Amino acid sequence: MKKYLNVDEAADFTGRTPDAIRRMVERGQIPYRKWGKRMIFVREELEEFLDNLPGMRPADVRKRWSL
Repeated sequence: MKKYLNVDEAADFTGRTPDAIRRMVERGQIPYRKWGKRMIFVREELEEFLDNLPGMRPADVRKRWSL
């Protein structure tokens, strides 16, 4: 498994389009690095970013529906 991802790979990993990833970078909404003129993404940082998005986690759903 690759540690560093390019824009297309980050898009596949997050379920977004490459253009959406570029817009998120421009807005400062997603972690990235610059390597020369290239944008690269650290897989572990993307995983942490996704893990910390708001919403319901499986444990939250189980708590909510257990009476």
